[in-house]
Amino acid sequence: MKKLIMLVLVAVIIGGCGVDNQSQQRVEAYQRYHQARAQAITSVGSEHLKVGDLDKAGSSAGEALALDKDSVSARILLGKVLLEKGRYAEAAEQLRQAETSAPENAEIPYLLGVALEKRGEYAEALNAYQKARALDPVNEAYVTASAEALTAWGKPQLALELLETRLERTEGNASMLALAGELAMLVAEPVKAARFYQHCLDANAADWAAREGLAKAYFFAGQYVESLETLKQLAAQPAYCDKASWVYIVIGDCHMALDRPRDACLAYETASRIEPADVPVWVALAKARMAADDAKRAASAARQALALEQDCADAKLVLAWAMLSQGNSGDAAKILAEEAKKDPEDATLLCMLGRCYASMGRKDRAVSCYVQALRCDPGHRLAKTLLATTGLEGDRPR
Repeated sequence: MKKLIMLVLVAVIIGGCGVDNQSQQRVEAYQRYHQARAQAITSVGSEHLKVGDLDKAGSSAGEALALDKDSVSARILLGKVLLEKGRYAEAAEQLRQAETSAPENAEIPYLLGVALEKRGEYAEALNAYQKARALDPVNEAYVTASAEALTAWGKPQLALELLETRLERTEGNASMLALAGELAMLVAEPVKAARFYQHCLDANAADWAAREGLAKAYFFAGQYVESLETLKQLAAQPAYCDKASWVYIVIGDCHMALDRPRDACLAYETASRIEPADVPVWVALAKARMAADDAKRAASAARQALALEQDCADAKLVLAWAMLSQGNSGDAAKILAEEAKKDPEDATLLCMLGRCYASMGRKDRAVSCYVQALRCDPGHRLAKTLLATTGLEGDRPR
């Protein structure tokens, strides 16, 4: 009898285990089904995100998370949507949750870094980018992101050093090289910038943004011939030809630096046609015309600048210079005397005023201007030269 009871109990236990196992299998199958659905919905949401439909992408992420609250891909998608919508604090929260579930996924700390950087939390953003770089050392985007965060934090030199360290080991991509060029310009290293921009162009000769950077880098490095060559390549393109005034302004500046004022005039004239309301262009044209011994047309350009901005000091100075060159010393002196009242410490302005007085035969007033200029700037060469021509150099203040 006892044996019979034991057999019955064993049968009941075995039967119960079978039921429990079947139940567990059903639960697991149900979870797999929901996980698969969540993944499919997330994939659809990702496509919505690609085409910029943020509302549908966010809705898909929410639906997927309702099915599978542990879906890392759905939470990453939601984080991306929130980033695009500018809801950075919420994005950071979603991404932190995702990071807890997938600590080895390098994309998550990268996106978290973006959210933190947007909130101005640069130290925390850099930590997140550093983690992404540690998880995926070959991803150039994570290095570039770190450099951008350092720049936004006001540390461009450190950002450049980070990129240079990377570029010593790898060739880098176009984005990284372009950023390195921008940073080198920002920290006043144009020669280095030119090298980075040239590397960009070696990889892609049609990268016109890099060619723009190269032209500017050459100019600020004092390599005016190289800058001109690069600028002419830009000017030959439909997107720039007779459209980009800055190209012609820098062409003019290069010609002026190379002592080719007539060529500079042609470039500035083109720029003035593109941007007729740009005061600095008219001032540059007036100066170039003076350098080309065309005082009459220089005065015309200076007056055009003053018509646009009546208090433009540079335009007034060039106009006075042109008047003096044309023998109209009296009117030139009136302009310069008025400007000298506004800026009595400008030694060059005082020298010009002195020359006006000298040409009018008012030697005493001229000497007074030269002496005052030397008080403002004891080493001013022009003031010394002009005072010496009066024969009174020994009388100047020491």
